[in-house]
Amino acid sequence: MFISYVIVVLLLVLLPINNQGSKLNHTFVLQLRLDYLFHALLFLPWMFFKPKRSVTISTTVWLSTGLAFAMFAEGVQYLVPYRAFNVNDLIANCTGILVSALFLCLPLVKQHA
Repeated sequence: MFISYVIVVLLLVLLPINNQGSKLNHTFVLQLRLDYLFHALLFLPWMFFKPKRSVTISTTVWLSTGLAFAMFAEGVQYLVPYRAFNVNDLIANCTGILVSALFLCLPLVKQHA
């Protein structure tokens, strides 16, 4: 399932589906461009793919790997002629990873409170 998720993310990053004139770039939800919301939602599942009870992969390592993947996914667009690197998309990608990390860690915080 995780490999399928990574492939879908990479396909969405590399395929020419969102150009300058796209409706996503001109549609806003709560003062937030819909394109950025989709970027965050695309990376939201990352932390939930962390292997359960893994001794070798800590949550911090998985979070760091997710942030690196989010940066790679946006950075590769700089090299593709029909795509464009956008720092706001990068922030949205990382926000999706961080929000999923918060969801994952909330039960742990409640247990210690």
